[in-house]
Amino acid sequence: MIVRAEFVQCATENEELRREYWHAARSFPLELVEVKCRGFVPLLGLSHTYYWVHSPNCGLDPNDYELTAARSVRAGRECAFRVAHWVSGHRLWRWVSGVHLVWLAATVAALAVTLVQYRRRPSAAARFQAFLLLMPLAYYLGYLLATTAADFRYMYPATLLMQGYVVAAAIAGAYHLRRRSTGGGGDR
Repeated sequence: MIVRAEFVQCATENEELRREYWHAARSFPLELVEVKCRGFVPLLGLSHTYYWVHSPNCGLDPNDYELTAARSVRAGRECAFRVAHWVSGHRLWRWVSGVHLVWLAATVAALAVTLVQYRRRPSAAARFQAFLLLMPLAYYLGYLLATTAADFRYMYPATLLMQGYVVAAAIAGAYHLRRRSTGGGGDR
């Protein structure tokens, strides 16, 4: 057994577990890196999309509060499930919506471009954009240390933020190109 029963505690500190973990980390650093990478790499979604959506039929587990999924939106939920299931299995579309590596790379690329722009012409907007891009990057990389299982939803908030960022950047870019082509002025 890897974890003794007395280590399993809810909402309390366990100093012995902390000491044992850090002792193992110091004694076996390469093995720790390997374990963390083995947990992180599947989250990136290269081989397939893990748990992209959950079945609409599973609903909520029975609970003391008698919470259940609303029947009034069942048809919409089932339709969303079918579309999401199709996308998660599609060889092209899953890369756009279900592979975190694509959006992690987009985050790194956007941050690099922003930092180059900031170095050339410092501005509060570029500084804000860099800090904004650090949020999903930190979120993604936090799972390198903290992942416990390969589940799509863990990195989804950062992916969703980057998808929104890319759409907004594309709209802004198209707007600026149109203004330039119609003589409406250049960049600020």
